Amino acid sequence: LCGGALVCYYVAWICLFCAAVNAAVYLALAIFPCVAFLVFEVERRNFFALVPTAVFSILHLISSCIAYLA
Repeated sequence: LCGGALVCYYVAWICLFCAAVNAAVYLALAIFPCVAFLVFEVERRNFFALVPTAVFSILHLISSCIAYLA
């Protein structure tokens, strides 16, 4: 799952560089790396790091929405 999230993240970057810029691309660039980190931490049973990563994910998504979708 972690690798799949990273592949989706790279596809979003390719779409961005190919000028396919829309809200879905910006949201994908914000969501997929965070999902990759969260899945990796769950797979490694690193629950101590899960809380800060979840907080970062929420703040990163909010920040991306304000910066690029507003």
